[in-house]
This record gives sequence, C-alpha cells and structure tokens, in this order.
Amino acid sequence: MVKNVPLGVKLVSILAYALSAIMLISGVVTLIGGTFLAGALDYMKSIPGYEILSGLPLGTMAATFVFFIIFILLAVLYFFIAKGLMKGAGWARVVMIVLMAIGAIDSLSTLPLYAVNLIVTVAIIAYLGFFKEAVAYFK
Repeated sequence: MVKNVPLGVKLVSILAYALSAIMLISGVVTLIGGTFLAGALDYMKSIPGYEILSGLPLGTMAATFVFFIIFILLAVLYFFIAKGLMKGAGWARVVMIVLMAIGAIDSLSTLPLYAVNLIVTVAIIAYLGFFKEAVAYFK
C-alpha cells in the first residue's frame, strides 16, 4: 500500500533537503576559508613582532577540519531525514523533532534576532508531533 504524503510532511522534507544543501555548502566554504586563513596566519608569523602566531596556522587548520566534518555529517543526516520523512519513517520524524527542538532552544538565546527561526522550528515540532495527519502518516 502506497501512502499519500501529507503536504506538511512534503514541506518539512523539502526544508530538510534545503538544510542538507546549506550544511554541505557551509562545510566546503569553511574548508576553503580556513585554508586561506591558515595560509595568511602562516605568512604573518614570518613578520617581525608576529612570532606569537607560530602555532595558529596548525590550530586553525585543525579547527577548520573539525567544523568541516561536522557540517558534512549534518548534511548527510538532514539528507537521510528528508528521505525518511517522505517514506513515512518514524525515526526520521523523531530525529527531526529533536533537531528542531535544539534549534528552538538555540533561537531563544538569540531573540529577537532569530524570532522567525523560532516560529518555524516550533511550527515544525507542533506539526510533526501533534497534528493528526502527520502523526497518522508515520504510523
């Protein structure tokens, strides 16, 4: 039996695909930017008076690589969440609700700057967690 995917689930899935793409782009930009920054710091340490920067290029590259890995892992996670949402996988619904809850808590710390983000994340949590059509789709 093929389930009819509710419109709200499709929209949340599209959002998860978009988040996956954003995380992938962020990872690549972080890697490129960190590489350039490490190169600039490496050059600056050769300037008299800037010897204190001697350890920063390596530390910058290490931090860049860590953030690159985090962004790529999040990109893969959001991609599989999006696929799971479209297929009605209960695990995808739960993981998306948890990630959105973390996002909502983070948005609270930056109010009023990210008020729209808070509204969107709470709406996704409410829809996936409590709306009958969404809950029924994942059963």
